[in-house]
Amino acid sequence: AYLSAGYKKGVRPVRNWRNCTMVAIDLMVYSILSVGSRPPALSRIIVQYAEIVCSLCLPYDFEDVNQMSVPIANVWVPDILINEFVDVGKSQDIPYVYVTHYGLVRNYKPIQLVTACTLNIYNFPFDIQNCSLTFQSWLHTLNDFDLKLMRSAEELKVDKSVFMNQGEWELLHVLSKYKSFSLDNIDSYAEMKFNVSIYNIIIHYLLFIALPSNLRFRVIDRICWYIVLSTVKMFFCQIYVMRYGNVYNFLLITALFPIIHEISSIRGILEKKDKCRDIAKEWLLVGYVLDVLLFRVYLVAMLAYSITLGSLWSMCQYA
Repeated sequence: AYLSAGYKKGVRPVRNWRNCTMVAIDLMVYSILSVGSRPPALSRIIVQYAEIVCSLCLPYDFEDVNQMSVPIANVWVPDILINEFVDVGKSQDIPYVYVTHYGLVRNYKPIQLVTACTLNIYNFPFDIQNCSLTFQSWLHTLNDFDLKLMRSAEELKVDKSVFMNQGEWELLHVLSKYKSFSLDNIDSYAEMKFNVSIYNIIIHYLLFIALPSNLRFRVIDRICWYIVLSTVKMFFCQIYVMRYGNVYNFLLITALFPIIHEISSIRGILEKKDKCRDIAKEWLLVGYVLDVLLFRVYLVAMLAYSITLGSLWSMCQYA
């Protein structure tokens, strides 16, 4: 109460209203929980902003205390939003912030982000996915506060000190880019964009997805080919229960075996009839060819007979 006397958290904490408040942002990725239609990523957002009013600044002679924690509800907080934030994750609430003796406020907040990312699956399983996190203010312009990185861009890019690899995705790097934009050509806004790149661990895919799903069932299916017919049902039960975990469905499939056998018999009879029909069609084709051939021979014979009769009749007339 003594340090915060006269402090108003509803206004931007600056000594001179012509000066902007500098807000430093740092991003630390802890883990990639899943990648799919809604990929969440567990990260830690560190925000610190300087030049808070002196009513919250600790004096140097305050028993050499350099910083203290105060409730976040008692201080001014910048309205920094993440544009790609599509859902509220299960983030822990950190109700306190640190305030240093020279007016710097540190806000360390872990956030579980559910972001919208464009997935590139053409090179699966050797794919690299990029997710962007854009931090910007919805209200305050560059005249009010500006954004910057807490660390250098190179340090942020290669930092994997807190990343916990517990799945199929590995953190490649984190790139950062600052820019200012204007919506109405009057006021400008600050924007800090982080590009988080992750890649698929091929060993994880081979060991836990590809090999178990292919090798195991191929070996079992190959064994079933060499088992007598009386024991096929037992192996089918084991395979079916192992795949689907439902004995009721297996009993239902077993009850359908006689029907399947009858259908197979009917299919065999129909195939035999189709073969007989094909043979009949072939004989009809042979008969048609012979009929055409004999008809042509008949025409040639009739033509020769007519020519012979005509010749004999002509010879008789001249004689």
